[in-house]
Amino acid sequence: MQIEDAVTGAQVRLIVGGPDMVVSYVDGKWINCQWFAGKKLDSGRFRAETLELIKPKAE
Repeated sequence: MQIEDAVTGAQVRLIVGGPDMVVSYVDGKWINCQWFAGKKLDSGRFRAETLELIKPKAE
């Protein structure tokens, strides 16, 4: 994934797997994401090269 692809609200996932996340904001080379672990809202910072965009499901 390129840093330019990281827009607020985009759905992403770590390329090694993990939960679906939402981009909350971009800070330089870091992409800040949020996701739910059960009922708990978690967040973290990731480099663009460690993430992949999740394509929306066709309706």
